[in-house]
Amino acid sequence: GAGGPQDSTPPSTPGNRTPAATGPEAPSGRTHIVLPGESLWSITAHLLPTGAGHAQVAQGWPALYRANADAIGPNPSLIRPGTVLSVPSSLAAPSTTTGGREPSR
Repeated sequence: GAGGPQDSTPPSTPGNRTPAATGPEAPSGRTHIVLPGESLWSITAHLLPTGAGHAQVAQGWPALYRANADAIGPNPSLIRPGTVLSVPSSLAAPSTTTGGREPSR
């Protein structure tokens, strides 16, 4: 006979799960290895789409820091070459729209 009880499946308890990180600081799966002379600002500017302004970089680098605070330490101005940074989804997603809106036809 087939169809016996399956004890290998863990019980499903929706209230007991650790939620996965979502939103702008969720990991994108991309990483960046810090090179000598780089800063969180310069890395963020490199990750953002071409033409991103200072305001976008200023908004973006804190997300990069928060996503990597354990690797960077308490001082976001002091990052060490060779450190592997996890790129948050807010910086990894190519943004082709300006102003956050799709043009309507």
